[in-house]
Amino acid sequence: MEDDRLAKWLAKSYDAEGLNEEPVLSKIIESIDQFAIDPIDEERLFEKISAKRNTNKPGLLRSLKWIGAAAASLIMVFAAQQLFFTAQSTSTTFQETASVHLPDESVVTLNSQTSIHYNKSFNDRQLTLKGEAFFEVKKGSTFSVKTKHGTIEVLGTSFNVFSRDSFLIVTCATGKVQVSSLSQSTILLPGQQSSLVDDKLIVSTVPIEDIQNWTGSKSHFSKMPLVVVLSALSHHYGFAIDAGIVDLQSLEFTGSFVHSDIDKALKMVLLPFNIQYEINQYGIRLKQ
Repeated sequence: MEDDRLAKWLAKSYDAEGLNEEPVLSKIIESIDQFAIDPIDEERLFEKISAKRNTNKPGLLRSLKWIGAAAASLIMVFAAQQLFFTAQSTSTTFQETASVHLPDESVVTLNSQTSIHYNKSFNDRQLTLKGEAFFEVKKGSTFSVKTKHGTIEVLGTSFNVFSRDSFLIVTCATGKVQVSSLSQSTILLPGQQSSLVDDKLIVSTVPIEDIQNWTGSKSHFSKMPLVVVLSALSHHYGFAIDAGIVDLQSLEFTGSFVHSDIDKALKMVLLPFNIQYEINQYGIRLKQ
């Protein structure tokens, strides 16, 4: 009962007459009322709490500054990586050629179905080639072309590289060209050509005027194995060639084929050997 009455007083719902009826409770309440309690200053209390929370701000700011500096450094590293190490690539499709101006001012002309890959900065002057390309190299440090079957290195010269299927044929137009396979190395002079056969580099001579002729309307060959010529024709037109029982390894071809008409190109290459062919949905099939 006393608890109920005290609760009513705290809620300010106990009337004075009720207090008079309870002298003990009345004395307790009178004693409590004698205490002086200052009113709460809400704004000042809020300021004290805020000041307390802000005591750790300097350390927090230092941490944030350190994180910001680290993030900026990472961004700079990433940007440098993008600038100097990001791989660049250029490729062509069937019956298409393209000229690429490298960062060192060298120029590469890509034959059909050919690709090159190199670092964006090109500080190392190295690139990877798949297909066929003619290079005009600006003089400077060593310039390297890496292929599936070997590496070509020059200082400043012009040369052609044919790297398709299992073949690697390098022809020097000007300057000197070093060609290296897994087991052998040779240096070519203008008009010389190296062919990789059974992991051996075989050097021969070719007319200099024929070295870059594929960049025009025809591809020219001088004493080239017929299998290599047909490989070039296949990649240019995008047709697979099935030799069947025809022995292409022992035949050499001197001549050319056109870039605009596959039927005419096949006649130019195959008729001198009395080799017949048919074109179907699967590609080109040779027969005798």
